[in-house]
Amino acid sequence: MSLPSLFRSARRRRLFTGAAAALCLAATGCSGGGDGTVLAAHEYRTAEVEDVSRAVQTTATVAAAKTEAVTTALTGPLTSLSVSSGDRVEEGQLLATVDVSQVERELANQRSQQATALTTELNSLEQAEQKHRQYREGLDQSLNPEVNTAEAALRTATTAHEDAVRAFEARKSDAATGRDPRLVEQERALDQARQQVLNGEINLARAGVASAAAALQTDPSVDGVQQSVTTHIGTVEAATALQNSVKDLNNRQEAYTSALQSVDRDLAEAQRQVASTFAAKKEAAVSVESAKLTARQQLESLASGVEQARRAADVARQSVGRGTDHLTRDINASEIRAPFTGVVVTVGAEVGRPVAGSVVTLADDSGMILRTEVPEVDVADLKPGAEVTFTTAATGGKTFHGKVSRVSPVAGAPAGAPGAQQPGAAGTQQSSGAQRPTFPVEITIDGDTRDLRIGGSARARIVLAADKGGLAVPREAVFERNDGTKAVLVVAGAEGPGSRGTVEERRVETGTEGDVTVAVTGGELKKGETVISQGSTRRDLLGTTVTLGDAA
Repeated sequence: MSLPSLFRSARRRRLFTGAAAALCLAATGCSGGGDGTVLAAHEYRTAEVEDVSRAVQTTATVAAAKTEAVTTALTGPLTSLSVSSGDRVEEGQLLATVDVSQVERELANQRSQQATALTTELNSLEQAEQKHRQYREGLDQSLNPEVNTAEAALRTATTAHEDAVRAFEARKSDAATGRDPRLVEQERALDQARQQVLNGEINLARAGVASAAAALQTDPSVDGVQQSVTTHIGTVEAATALQNSVKDLNNRQEAYTSALQSVDRDLAEAQRQVASTFAAKKEAAVSVESAKLTARQQLESLASGVEQARRAADVARQSVGRGTDHLTRDINASEIRAPFTGVVVTVGAEVGRPVAGSVVTLADDSGMILRTEVPEVDVADLKPGAEVTFTTAATGGKTFHGKVSRVSPVAGAPAGAPGAQQPGAAGTQQSSGAQRPTFPVEITIDGDTRDLRIGGSARARIVLAADKGGLAVPREAVFERNDGTKAVLVVAGAEGPGSRGTVEERRVETGTEGDVTVAVTGGELKKGETVISQGSTRRDLLGTTVTLGDAA
């Protein structure tokens, strides 16, 4: 039963109660606390199965589930605009075009620069490969000047060393066998000097013997004296010759000794020459290896240069298209098309003016939602999935259905503050006029949405709690007993208006409280029993017999 119907029924019951009470007093003198009491129709109700819910009423705004601002990164002037606000567009439909002539010029310029850079890198690669090839061929054909010079120096040093070794060996052999020309000559001269001394000794000896004999046989005559003198003179000459031979022998011995020393010095010098030429040969050999190593390093360096030039050419080749991708994308983006089928909500651009921000804003009206705000006092009981019914001014009495899809954990901006909700969204004010906090809520609309208009206002009823499929009784019928349990008063045995019954208690357990009724979730109450609507104030009837009055 709707709320207005309940009010009309209550009014009729009040009128009937007054008349019945007057009739009762006149006929029987009954009072409200004894047998014979007649309950007016509004004072009782049959316990029936009824859904009970608690809800909050709020205003809302119809919106598209998906709204998207169609933008472009281009900054050129708009050359065409083919839609207006409210137009329906299909996915892929041309909405507008942007002048990209400047971007096309920039693309051509960059492509030219990239082509030049690629040509330069390819030329560098070719030159590097040529240098590497020529250097390698020079090494393969033994034409490297540095290596050849070092090898020639090694050959010269080797020859010098070999000559020094042969000279040393020859001198050493001559010295060992005494065949050195200087020694041979000095030995010959020494032998001759020795022979002369020997001969001198013999001659002196002979002369001495002759002189002695002459002395023994001296003839006093002149001839004898002269002969003796001549003999003595010969002795003196022999002695003098011997003395000269001895001197010459001494000289020859000194000369031989000097020759021996000279031979030793020459042999030592020859050994030093061998050592010197060996050192030169060693240095030359090291120089050859160093030159070869340098040549290999130079070859590797040239090979590395080839590889670097090849990589640079590859990078330049790859960058020919990559570096201009954004320009190509900009050119391709000169046509602005609808990303999905929907309705143009706003147009934010003008033909002839540079594009800034959104060109158009599209709404996908195939999926519609409600946006509203719920007072703080109710938001704690509001959960996603809560059922919603609503109507709109544009659709008259048609009722739409939906479910809460999102409850914001942050309160909305108060009215008058930046970003405040526009008219049409919920906002509950206190009697003093101060704005209470409200929380944004989003509702997904189920079923047919054809007649709904984006931006239209709606009056929504959001279910905060509900019990379905159970018994329902008036809220005032339930009272609390002394033991803390809840109960209602029923007229046992009564079956409709005009029947009589005894007032009894029934223990009940309650659930959701609606605006008028409360759900009975357990206890002793059964379907079809007559419940006294004002149980908390009519407990004096407990145990009495009452009559159910007819509706006025």
